[in-house]
Amino acid sequence: MCRRHLLVINVRNIPVCVIFLLVFTLQALCIPDGLVQSSGHVLGKVTLHQTEGNSTYLRDTGELAANIPTMVSFELSDHQRYLRTARFMYTWDLGNGDVIVGLEPILHCQYASSGSYTFRLSVGANITRAVRLTGLYFMNLIVLDAITSIELRGPLN
Repeated sequence: MCRRHLLVINVRNIPVCVIFLLVFTLQALCIPDGLVQSSGHVLGKVTLHQTEGNSTYLRDTGELAANIPTMVSFELSDHQRYLRTARFMYTWDLGNGDVIVGLEPILHCQYASSGSYTFRLSVGANITRAVRLTGLYFMNLIVLDAITSIELRGPLN
């Protein structure tokens, strides 16, 4: 649940971009439950999905299977629509040495080796040439070797 407080500010001598940042910062202090974010003003949620055959699985525990196609997505939370005209830049750090920079909120990748990784996503929102907001997200991942076959043995009666 989010609580809001009334704040009165005299805005006669404050530049418009400062007023926008102040309003946006106050809005950012009200973070809905369930968002995974470490810092910044671009609010959202990061999800990981893995596809095996015809099935897609949500990986919300931070455990992934190695060598399985993975889709990582960022869902923006902008209920007030302050960022509707912003240009976004995403920097995806997989924690395995791969860093991908792009304009799309979706990344397709896969981890080749099992192990522990720290996944990081930096989201930049350019509002104007002078105003840039950011959000930093991270998640500790455990990548496990995928089970490729199962052999059952029993008595040969």
